[in-house]
Amino acid sequence: MAYNEFITDKSRFEGWKNEDRSPLKRLRAKQLLELSKQEPLTGMVEELAELVVWEVRILGKKEYEFTFMDGSKVRAVV
Repeated sequence: MAYNEFITDKSRFEGWKNEDRSPLKRLRAKQLLELSKQEPLTGMVEELAELVVWEVRILGKKEYEFTFMDGSKVRAVV
């Protein structure tokens, strides 16, 4: 769910195109931009989730907060 949220919100990628970044951050941004062109996932793919999710906080029995590599956050209730 977190990965799909990340790649479907195209507004988060606009600033990356012109932002001054270190070579490593530019490479990471390029990889994430490429991932954003894919279709949302229908199942868990750990390798892809690890590319975009920085932290997962458990807020309650079925509530989570995902922090993405770009610093943005989203809460999910499952």
